[in-house]
Amino acid sequence: FRLIQVNYTQPLNVGSLDVFDPETIAQAVFTSQESPAGSIQRVRQPFGFPMSRIPDLTNAKRALSWEAKVPFMQGLKDISFIQTGQYERG
Repeated sequence: FRLIQVNYTQPLNVGSLDVFDPETIAQAVFTSQESPAGSIQRVRQPFGFPMSRIPDLTNAKRALSWEAKVPFMQGLKDISFIQTGQYERG
């Protein structure tokens, strides 16, 4: 919502500074589901594909005055908690 209120038209990374390889993220998302269905498929990465990246959140901080306050893995737990209906807004 905040992004449409500012005059910023470039791609914007609003992630966190946590750095994980793709398999770790896939496994965390998969296991965070109450009833995971299917499976994780491993595919060969293209030649030269970086196995990890350090995100640059400078533009998000500048354009939105925003930065992530919740670590990635905790956010997954929070989403799962909300999806199961165990969370009530107070």
